[in-house]
Amino acid sequence: MQKRGQYNIIEILIIPVIGLVLVFGFFFTPLLAETLKIQETTFFEKHYLVRDMAMIVDVLYAAPGNMAVVYDKDTKTFSFKFSPKEAIVYDATSDLKLETSYRIIGSRLISLEPAELMPEFTPKETTTKEAMTRKSIPVFAKLSNRIIIKDQEGMGSLTLLELPCSPGKPAELKKIAIDAGHGGELTDKSADDGYTSPAAKEKDLTASAATYLINSFQGKMDFAYSRADTTSDATLQKRSTSSQIEKDFGGSDIILSLHIGNKPGNSNTVKAFYYATAAEDIQAQSKAIACRVLNRIAQEDIGITGISLAPIEPKQYHDEEFLDEKKPGFILELGSIQSAATMSMLQDISKLGLLTQGIARGLGLS
Repeated sequence: MQKRGQYNIIEILIIPVIGLVLVFGFFFTPLLAETLKIQETTFFEKHYLVRDMAMIVDVLYAAPGNMAVVYDKDTKTFSFKFSPKEAIVYDATSDLKLETSYRIIGSRLISLEPAELMPEFTPKETTTKEAMTRKSIPVFAKLSNRIIIKDQEGMGSLTLLELPCSPGKPAELKKIAIDAGHGGELTDKSADDGYTSPAAKEKDLTASAATYLINSFQGKMDFAYSRADTTSDATLQKRSTSSQIEKDFGGSDIILSLHIGNKPGNSNTVKAFYYATAAEDIQAQSKAIACRVLNRIAQEDIGITGISLAPIEPKQYHDEEFLDEKKPGFILELGSIQSAATMSMLQDISKLGLLTQGIARGLGLS
C-alpha cells in the first residue's frame, strides 16, 4: 500500500521523459532526416570525387613534361578547394556545407597554386540547386615546375606546347644584347616603323617589350640596348648595329632581336630564328637558348597558340642582319601585328609582364 506523499520513481520520471521525447521529435527529427538524406545521397560521391582528384594531382607531380587533364566525371553541385596539402569537396547548395578532404602528397620541387572552383549560379548570391546554371569542370595542368587547377571556363588560352630541346644546360649568360627591332630612320631618311596595323607599329611594340624586360631584370644581368634617343619623340630612335653594341658595351654573350610578324589571322605563334651559316657550336648554343625561351614563354597564360624554332639564311628577310654569325643569337618573332591575340599579349601590361618573365626565365634570369 502506497502512503500519501510517496511516489514511484518511474512515475516521477515518466512525464518529463515523455515531454523531452516529444520536444526532440518535433524539433530535431526533421533535421536528422535531412542530415541522413544528405549523407545518403552525397557521402560516397564526395569521397570518391575528392580521392580521385587528389590522385590526379599526385600523378601530375610525378609525370614528366607538361600535361593537362580535363575532369570528365559528373561534379553535380559540388565545389572544390585545392592547396599543396589537400583537396576538399563540399556542396555549395547545402545549408551545412560539410567538407570532405583528402591528402595530396605533393613535392617541394613543384608548386601548386591554391584554387577554389564553384558552380555558376544566377544570381551569384543564390547558391541553390535551382539557381545553378553550370557545373564546375576542373582542369588540372602541369607546366614545368608548377601545377595549375582552374575551371574549364576560366582556363583561358593556357597552352601546353613544348619543343624538344637539346640535353644539357646552356652556357651561363652574363651580358645580353637586346635589339628592339626597327625604329629610327632608314638610309632614305624615312621612318623605319617595321610592320604596321591600325592598332600599332612594330617599332613601338618591340621597344616596349625590350624596355619592360630590361627594367624588370636589370639587377640580375647586364643588358646592352640597341637604341638611343635621337629626338624628343621617344618612338623615333636610332638603331645601332651589332658592331656598335660590341663597341659601346664591351661585348655580350648573346644577341636577342625582338620582332613582330605580319601573318593574317588571329593566331599568336611565337617563332625563333637562328643563323644557319654560323659555326656548328654557335648554332647549337643559339638553338639551345632559343628553345628554352620558347618553352618558357609557352608556359605563361598569355594566349600563345604555337611556338617554332627554325634556321634562317643571312639577309633572308629584312632585319636579321643584326645577328652575328660569330656569336650566339636569335630573332624572337612575337606573334603577328594583325592578330588581336598578339596585340592583347603586347599591349596588356599584365600579359606583357608574363611574356617578359617567360623570356627572362628562358635566359636564366630567374
